[in-house]
Amino acid sequence: MTETCELKIGGMECAACVRRIEKALARVPGVEKAEVNLLAGEGSFAYDPAQTDPQAIAEAIENIGFEPSQTLPSTGRVAEERGRGPGGSWLDSRRRSHASGLYRRHDHAAPLR
Repeated sequence: MTETCELKIGGMECAACVRRIEKALARVPGVEKAEVNLLAGEGSFAYDPAQTDPQAIAEAIENIGFEPSQTLPSTGRVAEERGRGPGGSWLDSRRRSHASGLYRRHDHAAPLR
């Protein structure tokens, strides 16, 4: 019996990113088909639930440097990311930290004339 899951995938910028994800998922036991759409920023994965699950698929994507979040098919909502706490996900805090660092660096730059 084959099931499918759809994941939003952040961090993809080109066709090479798509190919990298598809190759990584081909190595996950139980994944029968991986289709990644760069423009939509998502992937659809057919898998054997006796061998793997959506969590393992998401972990394989995360292990190669991309940002998966599971789409729930019944509601269309995006599931909460792993590691999410009251202040948001670890990724949200990384982005805030990066943005504040950029602000601090540019805050002291000489004004353009």
